[in-house]
Amino acid sequence: MSKRRKDKIGKGILVNGAVVCIAVLAISLSLIPGLAAQGDGASVNVTVNAPEYVSGTFNVDIDVDNLIGFNSGQFDLSFDSSVVNVNVVADGLLDSEMIPVDSWEFVDSDTIRVILEVSGIAGVNGSGNLATISFDVVGKGGEKSVLSITNGMLVDTEAEEIPTEWIDSHVTVGPVKVEVNAPELVEIGGSFEASIDVDSIANFNSGQFDLSFDSSIVNVTDVADGILDGETIPVDSWEFVDEGTIRVILEVSGIAGVNGSGNLATISFEVVGMGGDGSVLDIDAGMLVNTEAEAVHAEWFDDNVIAGPVKVEVNAPETAKAGGTFVASIDVANIADFTIGLFDLSFNSSVVNVTEVANGKLDGETIPVDTWEFMDNDTIRVLLYHNVSVITSVSGTGTLATISFEVVGKSGDESALELSNGMLANNEADEIPAEWIDDQVTIGG
Repeated sequence: MSKRRKDKIGKGILVNGAVVCIAVLAISLSLIPGLAAQGDGASVNVTVNAPEYVSGTFNVDIDVDNLIGFNSGQFDLSFDSSVVNVNVVADGLLDSEMIPVDSWEFVDSDTIRVILEVSGIAGVNGSGNLATISFDVVGKGGEKSVLSITNGMLVDTEAEEIPTEWIDSHVTVGPVKVEVNAPELVEIGGSFEASIDVDSIANFNSGQFDLSFDSSIVNVTDVADGILDGETIPVDSWEFVDEGTIRVILEVSGIAGVNGSGNLATISFEVVGMGGDGSVLDIDAGMLVNTEAEAVHAEWFDDNVIAGPVKVEVNAPETAKAGGTFVASIDVANIADFTIGLFDLSFNSSVVNVTEVANGKLDGETIPVDTWEFMDNDTIRVLLYHNVSVITSVSGTGTLATISFEVVGKSGDESALELSNGMLANNEADEIPAEWIDDQVTIGG
């Protein structure tokens, strides 16, 4: 074979080999996610990943997808320092490989600069985050801050810049907490106020809410203006939607938005139920709006009230005749759904002594004494309505029991008649709050 022929064959083999190598390389590139795209000059996305609503402290990840051969980088992150502020920057993580934060610093009060460095090791590939940034919330509910990432650069192991698209985010302080603040116990036959409290709201302009309640237990008599850090929140109007619900409209338009903590309104109630009755104060259909006509994200909290405490008192004569007898009743007023109860009654057994305990009566309904016994010489225990499967609940005013005494002391002796360890329960097995009031008897001539 001629030398010319051999050269032509050799060149053909080289060409064919090159084609095969290129084909294999192309196939290999296509099998590595993101490598072909990055090699073609397509950019990777670096995204500020932050929660929509923030309170207290929160974290922001600087996320990246399909990064190849990463070696080092940097970026600035800007924010509104009157709303949120950075307290620490932590290392990132790409597919279980740590991305060390070499350094970070404040460029100004609203911007930090973060330097990333993984030199000295092989380039890092994968998806994850370049850094995690912790923030403190310093603003009020409804305030916003853009988290703007700028001046960013990512570099690969060949010291070449990786094409990158940098994507901002934003956060809103919230949710604002709006809660009904009412006393736990409300006086039977009396009145009370419930405030609609709000904490750290910014640029409040208008709002509304519904408040529902059990009108057989409590009822609204008035709704007064609220106040936020000394600034009045006018109640534009209020009305009954039905007998158990009012709607309140708040309006501060025409003046600058109001900032701060306080209450949106104060609602006056009268108590029409009996002792032990309870009502939820359920706040619903609420909306708060800022000066930009944007809804302020809020969380609404109910409260509840119980009519009480029920007064349970020993009613005994002021004086009792030496050598005689007397009766003391255990009186109760305006109790609802009474089912079961007990109490101890203590006395000075050298002055007076119990001889009998009789049933009580509430508005004509008998209150059976299930058992009574001496705990010691000076104390009896009385159990009422033990068989709750047979006896229904009773409501009203009257006596829980009537206790007969004999007088064994001499003229001038005294004995307290002291109630203790008392408990009253309703037909829901809930304890009825009660105030237990003692009495005293003096032996006369």
